[in-house]
Amino acid sequence: MWLLDTTSLALSAFFNDDTRYYAILSHTWGAEEVSFQDIRGPHEAISNKAGFRKIKDCCASALDAGFKYVWIDTCCIDKTNSTELSEAINSMFRWYENAVTCYAYLEDVKPNGLRFDASRWFKRGWTLQELIAPTDVLFFDSYWNEIGSRASLAEQIEKITGVPVGLLLMDTSLRDHCVAEIMCWAARRDTTRLEDRAYSLLGLFGVSMPLIYGEGENAFFRLQLEIMKTTTDHSLFAWISADVHGRRQGVLATTPDHFNQSGKYRRLEGEDESSFEMTNLGLRISLPCVSIGDGISSRFAYLQCKHDSQDSVLGIWLMEATNPEGGPLGRFYRSHLGLLTRDSPLWADTKPRPTLLHIIQPDNRLSRRFSMHTFFGGPPCLVDYNDLIQDGYCLENLSELWDPSFPVMQKLEGRVVFRPSDIYQEPKTWFLSFKHRHRLTQFRVKIHTINGKIVPRIELEGNGAAVSDPVLQELQLPAELPHGEGIIDYTNPQRVLGPGEAVKLTAKRAIIAGRAGFAVKLEIMDPSRVRDCYGLSDIIHQH
Repeated sequence: MWLLDTTSLALSAFFNDDTRYYAILSHTWGAEEVSFQDIRGPHEAISNKAGFRKIKDCCASALDAGFKYVWIDTCCIDKTNSTELSEAINSMFRWYENAVTCYAYLEDVKPNGLRFDASRWFKRGWTLQELIAPTDVLFFDSYWNEIGSRASLAEQIEKITGVPVGLLLMDTSLRDHCVAEIMCWAARRDTTRLEDRAYSLLGLFGVSMPLIYGEGENAFFRLQLEIMKTTTDHSLFAWISADVHGRRQGVLATTPDHFNQSGKYRRLEGEDESSFEMTNLGLRISLPCVSIGDGISSRFAYLQCKHDSQDSVLGIWLMEATNPEGGPLGRFYRSHLGLLTRDSPLWADTKPRPTLLHIIQPDNRLSRRFSMHTFFGGPPCLVDYNDLIQDGYCLENLSELWDPSFPVMQKLEGRVVFRPSDIYQEPKTWFLSFKHRHRLTQFRVKIHTINGKIVPRIELEGNGAAVSDPVLQELQLPAELPHGEGIIDYTNPQRVLGPGEAVKLTAKRAIIAGRAGFAVKLEIMDPSRVRDCYGLSDIIHQH
C-alpha cells in the first residue's frame, strides 16, 4: 500500500508486515480531488484545488497526533493501474481495520450549520465499512473541529445508520450479525458507479472477487455468490423487492435496497446448517416446505431465520417453472418473502416436509409471462351477476378493503374475476356494491378469502349504511366441503331485498383459468318460493 508522509506529502510504498503505524481518512469525494499522479507531481500545480487543501489539513491533524503517515484513497491508489485498483478495493477493509485512527471528515457539516446526522457522509456506500472497520473513528466538521468519536456518538450513529451500538463500541463483531442485517445497513446508500455498491461490501462479508466495471447489477449477484461460499446463513435470501406478489424473481436480490426492511431478521441458532450451492440448475437447497393452493405449483419454503421481536419464522413463496408448452420443470421461482407468526393458519395447519429444491433466476424461455389468465397465490374467485343485470341491477362499485382502486384479473359484462392474493399470509376482503336502476334497492356482497376458503356475505344497505340481518350474521363455507364430480356447491340462504324479491348466493369450487378456485353466482328469486327454514317469512313480513 502507498502511504503519504504527513510532513513532506511524499508517497512511500509498504508491503505486508513492513506497513507503519498510520492514520486513515474517510470522506466524501468532491469535484477537485487530487489523484495519485497529481500528488507525485509538483504541488504548486495543485495548490489551489480543494482536494489538496483537504489533504494538507488531514496531514496536519495526523502530524499533531504523532502520526508520520496517513492513507487517503484519492491519492494513495493508482487508479490507472487496474491490478493495483483491484488489490486496493479487495484490501480496503483490512487497511481501515489496521489503521490506528480513522479521521471521518464531514465536509458539509459546519458550526451552526448542517446537522451531524444530515451529512452526506452517512449516505455514501464506501463509508459504511469505513465506519465499522477501524478501531477508533474521530469525526471532524468542515473546519477540522472535532465533533466527537464513534464511541461518544454511538447512539446517534445507530439512529442514523441502523448499525447497532454494540458493534460501534466493539462489544460485538460482524460475525454476530446475520447477512440480511448487514445488507440492511447498506441499503439506500449511493455510489458513483453502480458496481461499487457491491464492491464496497466485500470487506464487511470477508470475501474477495475480481472487479469488472461495466457489469452493472451483476456485481451484486456475484457478491452474493461469494458470500454463499462462506456461510450457511439463510438470511441471505430474506429480502423484499418492490416488485411483490406474483412477479417471478430469482433467489438472490439485485440490489442492497431489497434488504431495506431486513434489519430485524435473525438467524435461528442451533438449527440444522445444511449446505447449499448455486448450480447450473439454480440454487440447490433443502428446505422444509408446504404445498399451497393446488399442492403442486405453489409452495412455502421455511428459512432458518426469524424476526427479532416476534415469535415467527421467515420463508419464501415459490412457484414452479414451466416450459413453453406449460409442463412442469421441477424447478421454482421465488415470488416473495413471507413472515409467519404463531397465529398464522399456515403455522398450525400444515406440517412442512424437507424438500430438495432448485430455485432459478427468471428466464422467459422457462416460464410463461403472467397475463390476465395466469394466477399465483390463493385460489381465483369468479363472481357471476348476470341475473342481477337482467333484473335491473348494476355493479356500482368494486373495491378491495384496503385498496379501493385494486385491479381485477378480468372484468366482463355480468362477471368479474378477482386477482388472487397470498391468502395464507394476507387475508383479503372484496366488496361488490349493487344498485337497482329504477328502485332505491341496493345491497353489497362481501367476499373474504382466508386459509384457502371463502366467506361470502350479503349485506343490505340503507341510508348509506349496511343493515345487519337479525337472522343470518355470517355465511361461511364449511371447513370441509363434500366432494362431487369435480364441482362442489354450497348455497346460502336468501337475503330478502324487498317485497317479492330476494338475492341468492351460490358458491362453487371450480376450475378458473386452469386453477382451482371459487365461482360465486348471484341470483334474484321470489322469496316465497323458498322453504322457510331460516325465518325468512318474518323478514318478508317486515318489508
